[in-house]
Amino acid sequence: MATLDQYRERPDRQDLIIPALSYSDEGNFTCVASNPYGEIRHTFRVEVQRYLQDRPRLVETSRNATVMEGMSAEFSCRFSSDLAVMVHWVRPKTPSGRDQDEGEQVRIFKWLLCK
Repeated sequence: MATLDQYRERPDRQDLIIPALSYSDEGNFTCVASNPYGEIRHTFRVEVQRYLQDRPRLVETSRNATVMEGMSAEFSCRFSSDLAVMVHWVRPKTPSGRDQDEGEQVRIFKWLLCK
């Protein structure tokens, strides 16, 4: 649990900052504003969760395709992750055989998917 000196406030914005949040910080935090004419309170509930999915998970793919030369083929892969995901499309460096998954590959496209 963060000690009182670990909690920080920003008086210019009336913010409470909880650095390095941990499970022991879970609970209610109440903001109180008062003056000689009265007081108002608002309570916030903090729930701490673990990153449930830091490793990408494949959720959808298209099927293999057989197309005539000169036609287009479209493939898709959909991933799910709680973190940003780097997606690469690769193919064998030399198209010498079918079903060639191993060996030296060359990257043909790259995207960074941010959360």
